[in-house]
Amino acid sequence: MTFVIIDGNNFLHRVMNIPEFGLLSYNNVPTGGIFGFVNTLKSIIPNVPKDDTKFITVWDGKRSRRRLSVYPDYKQNRNRLHDEDYSDYMANFQIQQKLLREKFLPALGVCNITNVDREADDVIHLICSLYHLDADKIFVISEDKDMFQLVHHFGNVTIFRPIAKQTVNLQNFKDEVLVEPRQFLIYKALKGDKSDNIKGIPLIGPKTAQKILNKGQPRDSSEFFDWIHAEHKKEAEKGRETRVSGIYKQWGVFTRNLELMDMSREEFTNHEQVAVANAIDAHITRYYEDYFLKLCSDYGLQQFINEKLLWKRMFEL
Repeated sequence: MTFVIIDGNNFLHRVMNIPEFGLLSYNNVPTGGIFGFVNTLKSIIPNVPKDDTKFITVWDGKRSRRRLSVYPDYKQNRNRLHDEDYSDYMANFQIQQKLLREKFLPALGVCNITNVDREADDVIHLICSLYHLDADKIFVISEDKDMFQLVHHFGNVTIFRPIAKQTVNLQNFKDEVLVEPRQFLIYKALKGDKSDNIKGIPLIGPKTAQKILNKGQPRDSSEFFDWIHAEHKKEAEKGRETRVSGIYKQWGVFTRNLELMDMSREEFTNHEQVAVANAIDAHITRYYEDYFLKLCSDYGLQQFINEKLLWKRMFEL
């Protein structure tokens, strides 16, 4: 079995910020995000097996309560309630998200999952943990680089970033990301993540973090601490401290960042796990051609109607 898992909110936001898509509308209904989202499927579907494939889109619910308890400023940079342009943008986003979730994606046979209390990336990690032993391959479609950690956690996962035109798996990870898969979370915790409002270690940017990891070659955070501690002692004895000592002195920030960034630390109740598994197992992948073409007509997506034979070949499993 093959799984294709789409990071819904992340990908819709990225598509809507592409100029040629962001302003499209039909009869005063925004459609650019829908067009870009669905159109991208055309570049994905030919690369996955046609038989025994589950297509799943996971949508964001609420922000992680666990992360907010660790760091109240988590993602607070995204609160722009008094920004009129942003309010208009989010209204357009919500209209298109609803149409994708309730109409377009079901018409293509895609299973949609939303857990109102969870973030999509955590649910995607859960799905990988539930099915990676049964799956031959798992493709995760997201522009979010945080997803790279899935490659380390589950060796049969491939991350595809359609807009960035980047594919990352276990075989090419070091070439694409410049650190080993087992070092990725350490790398992220060192440099922080501006998009999530997570500050990194002062004076440690991507290149410095990469150099430190290439020098220390830690296999995990515990081994990294031992190496950092030993290097700090050497530097203190010489009376010449470098950024390595800065990491030692900011170790609390580093461990906080690991707690925030590591998706495997998000715990799901048995009820939540069963609910997600039941939704996936019960879903039947089926292409509803007439319904899909009617939607395209109703929302002015003529290109998809012109390509109806292509869609039929791709989705009639």
